[in-house]
Amino acid sequence: MGITLCPSMVTRFGACSRVMEKLSASLVAALSAALLYRLLRRRAAPPVALLLTLAYAYGTTTWVISSQALWQHGMAELLVIGALLLWRFRAPSATAPGVQEGSGGAAATDSTLP
Repeated sequence: MGITLCPSMVTRFGACSRVMEKLSASLVAALSAALLYRLLRRRAAPPVALLLTLAYAYGTTTWVISSQALWQHGMAELLVIGALLLWRFRAPSATAPGVQEGSGGAAATDSTLP
């Protein structure tokens, strides 16, 4: 009482899964490049941010490996850039807990970080 698949169904399913895998991996790689551009745009002029983003996308293994299959590389890149983006956009009060603005003390800000 098992399910019998004809060879043509297996072939079509395999081809469809390969296409969907490449599409998903390319989407993850493109999203990591877009988030990196957004992150760099906060610190640099648009042409510089674009140049650095293109260097990341084409000068590293992002498009060579990460966009070809669903390896761990692509999701790791996306999550690291996402974490940096969240860290960069956090609220100023989260930078130095317990230190309020205007308290006369030296508050830690993004400009004091290395």
